[in-house]
Amino acid sequence: MKLLEVLAFIFSLYTMLIIVDIILKWIYTGPKGRGTRMISQLTDPFLNFFRRLRISRIGYIDISPLLAVLTLSIINQILGRIREMGNITFWAIIAIIISSIWNVIMTLLLAVLVVAVVRYLFLMFTTNKMNSFANACDPFFIPLSSRVASFFIKNASSSYQLNLIISIIVLTVFLTAGSFGITWLTNLLLGL
Repeated sequence: MKLLEVLAFIFSLYTMLIIVDIILKWIYTGPKGRGTRMISQLTDPFLNFFRRLRISRIGYIDISPLLAVLTLSIINQILGRIREMGNITFWAIIAIIISSIWNVIMTLLLAVLVVAVVRYLFLMFTTNKMNSFANACDPFFIPLSSRVASFFIKNASSSYQLNLIISIIVLTVFLTAGSFGITWLTNLLLGL
């Protein structure tokens, strides 16, 4: 079992290196120092594997780091389950995969929910509606909230504020129901 603990530590450390590499690439675009280059040399081969996959791009967004961290998380959870239980079943692996994917989806949706709430608050409490935050959010939220609200309101001319409120409520209900559903499903699978 010591080997499993060492492997889990290595996977956790490597996951942290990938996260550090991603953050450094986002916030610092200047010349790379020796430490930054070393981290990139360690993480880029693994990330490049995911970058070659078709599913690693959604429009202009590169989700290969997300896929890489998700994969390492799944492997780490499988190792942890083996360490705890002494073995692992096929259904436990499926439960871990489903739970890990839901955690990623939930994190992304929670981020969207927080930004939607902040955007709604800006709409309610600021007189200057055209600011950089609004300019960044509105191209995403106007069509999305309109589409979500159209399922519940047949009036095509509903306001952006009302559409945002409906979208916030729907997203909150979806996240809550999804969490209960995934917990129930994973517990069911782990019991098989």
